[in-house]
Amino acid sequence: MQIGWLWLCVCIAVSQGRELLSDLISSAESLTGYAERAVAHIAGGLLQLSAAETSADETSEAKNRLSKALKLAHGRLQNYQMVSQVLLFMAPLQMNSADTQGALSMVSSSFTLAKGAGDLQAQAAGLSMLQQLYQHGKQAEKAAQNANYLARKREELSVRIQEAEANGQHAQVLSWDL
Repeated sequence: MQIGWLWLCVCIAVSQGRELLSDLISSAESLTGYAERAVAHIAGGLLQLSAAETSADETSEAKNRLSKALKLAHGRLQNYQMVSQVLLFMAPLQMNSADTQGALSMVSSSFTLAKGAGDLQAQAAGLSMLQQLYQHGKQAEKAAQNANYLARKREELSVRIQEAEANGQHAQVLSWDL
């Protein structure tokens, strides 16, 4: 019984959050910079996708918001780390619409951008998603090669995190557990 009430509260909170974010995005168009707009579009799109039951219209709206964020991140901000993240968010949408090749292209582009930016976490996330795509497409040889590369990147990330934890200033930031 308590789980039912908790679930209802979560659904109401998500609904209210989506309404507030929608209002924020509408007002943000003229009052904020490109980075803030891009982040608002990303948050709005991800919030729509996180709803328990997302309709086809809501999925389409979420995809549109993520596309707007992608355009801002690439065209106006030239922030390739943000572009990389948005591509990773959009790839599952392509997969769900039976566009495996489009999803593969997005993830590959995301990985390339993350590699160029030296973003190990995004590289590992991209390789992990590539692994899922290869397994879904029954591409065993590519999946095996990718698994080895993914393991190396995860190890490299682990070493970097340990190095950061040994540094006093970095350890304080890591304690925020973002």
